[in-house]
Amino acid sequence: LACMALSPDLEASYLAVASCAPDLVLAVLDWRENVVLGRCSLAAPVSRLALSPLDDDVVSASGESFLKLWRLPAKKHDESGTAAPGEGAGGGQEEELRVLPDPAGLRDIPSTFTDHAWSLDPADGTLVTITEEGDIVIILAQASAPLRVLRRIDGCFPPRGGVPRCVRCFAGGFAIGGDSAALSVWT
Repeated sequence: LACMALSPDLEASYLAVASCAPDLVLAVLDWRENVVLGRCSLAAPVSRLALSPLDDDVVSASGESFLKLWRLPAKKHDESGTAAPGEGAGGGQEEELRVLPDPAGLRDIPSTFTDHAWSLDPADGTLVTITEEGDIVIILAQASAPLRVLRRIDGCFPPRGGVPRCVRCFAGGFAIGGDSAALSVWT
């Protein structure tokens, strides 16, 4: 495996995994039920996966030259309206993850994404991404609205501060780490 991510909501018990070359597959599993909920082929290697804390049916992936979001296939429900136990989205058969459209404004930002993380507190559908070029791109990904770039911040480190390599969110902000022990905290 190249990388994996667990659902922040442990009730969901989702595990997203991305395989290494030559297969390049993204799959989301219910690890409690041992069921693959959805999968898809990838065009490029993935270096980071995350599941949205706002909508655990949304998985995000970033790699050297891309950022993509997918939604799990619709769940199969029994007569009571609850998800049928032990069944994948297609009644026991794997279904293709549905790729979401690129956020409005993202194509205007030439970027090589190095990492991304979902805002946790509040879990409001905000996705913080960082790029090799040193930019922070904040994306809104909520089910009730189209995906869109909320804000782009040029140069998260001072000049010669290094390339941003990792981002992690905390209550009310995020921290970015990079080359040469660079650290930047945003609130």
